[in-house]
Amino acid sequence: MRVQTSVVSRVTHRFDNAEVTEFTQSVLETWKPNGKPILFVPCSKKKPIQQSHSHKQMFHRFEEKAQILIISEPMTIIPYDRFDYPHYDYPPMALWKIEGEADKFTARLGQFLSLKRLNELNCYFMLPHHHLLILWKAWKKVFGNLVNLDGYAYSQATRWFFIQKLEESLNQSG
Repeated sequence: MRVQTSVVSRVTHRFDNAEVTEFTQSVLETWKPNGKPILFVPCSKKKPIQQSHSHKQMFHRFEEKAQILIISEPMTIIPYDRFDYPHYDYPPMALWKIEGEADKFTARLGQFLSLKRLNELNCYFMLPHHHLLILWKAWKKVFGNLVNLDGYAYSQATRWFFIQKLEESLNQSG
């Protein structure tokens, strides 16, 4: 018989963890747009995220066409070329079960979006619904609209269809 562990008990790093805040601050201070369209993608249970099976299968194809940013709980944003983040586990369901965590995520993401003035760039997303909700909420709170943000929310069943659509969009923008 398998013992079910609580989603919350599997969280190794929360948004106020020292390693998390240090990494988040370093991204705020050092990351700069490089002129390519921005592509927001999800995190992965496997670390490093960029080497996970899903990222190799789905997102590596966009590295030449876009500047990729991983949306992650609790790291907020992980630039695709950064591998110096702590090894963490944060099941997405925990975001909605730990009081205040979704608000911290939205606020930190909003701070990043605002500081980097991403509403002035072409930004795309290929995200599962829970990440998209946080991105939309932060974007709308900071900029008041969803202008210059386009992309697709996907499920396991629809991801390849939307990968093709995103490739078409990025080919047209570049």
